[in-house]
Amino acid sequence: MNEQRNEAAEMPLRDHASRATARRGWGRHARAVGALLAAVLLAAACDASTPPPASETPSINPNAGVVRIAAASSLETVLTAQKGAIEAANPGSRIAFSFGPSTSLAGQVATGGFDLFAADDLALAQTVVAGRHAAGPAQVFAVDPIVLVVPTANPGAITGPQDLARPGVRIAVGAADAPLAGFTTQVIAKLAAQSASPAAFTAAIAKNTTASPDDGAALVARVGAGQADAAFVYVSDVKDASKIAVIELPVPARVSARFAVVVIATAVDPAAAAGVARWLTTADGTRALAQYGFEAPGTP
Repeated sequence: MNEQRNEAAEMPLRDHASRATARRGWGRHARAVGALLAAVLLAAACDASTPPPASETPSINPNAGVVRIAAASSLETVLTAQKGAIEAANPGSRIAFSFGPSTSLAGQVATGGFDLFAADDLALAQTVVAGRHAAGPAQVFAVDPIVLVVPTANPGAITGPQDLARPGVRIAVGAADAPLAGFTTQVIAKLAAQSASPAAFTAAIAKNTTASPDDGAALVARVGAGQADAAFVYVSDVKDASKIAVIELPVPARVSARFAVVVIATAVDPAAAAGVARWLTTADGTRALAQYGFEAPGTP
């Protein structure tokens, strides 16, 4: 009887202990869940504050297709006319020309601002390469012979180069630092070598010569207008010119300019610049240049 009373008395104590143990278990579980929830919320907050990774898509070159070309004045007519054809052959290209004396342009190219240099003198283009301003070698793309021109009225009665040494003949020569002037000097030296008195011939020519800042096209215009009796110019300068006649030079005195192109090392779009340079040397480029009097490289 006493044992039953003792057992009855212990039952509330055991129930109380069981409930206490249960509460402690639930408490630990709640704390674990709370810690896990806090960790999840912290991770979410970190993800929200962390910027997304940078796109792996390559950045777009804003100058893609841009080709800024510094070209000899004698190329102005043909390149301007062929601008559309060159761009069509190089999809996406955007061409801008700057024309002038090759000597001046070579200095500008060296200081930047151009992607392609097309000169009327291979040696001049090679100075850009030698100065380490080029992305590759100079490429010859055209040849332009030097010829003697006189007005169709021919007031100086010039029938051949030997007549240039006659007193009173007016010979127009372009800018002294331009390639054309250098080629003219070469022609005169070769003509002098064929004369009976080279020194006297050279002196007479020098006395009859008047220098000017003109390019070949301007010299042709002066001769056509009767402001000069003769001038040495490129064949391409007399293409479709009026009021002038061309006098052939003897074979030993012939000189030709070799036009060359070079891609500049600092080109904003080297691939586009190289594409335009290639066009000048293709069959299409050669045919287009031929329409304006230029000859293909290697022409005898």
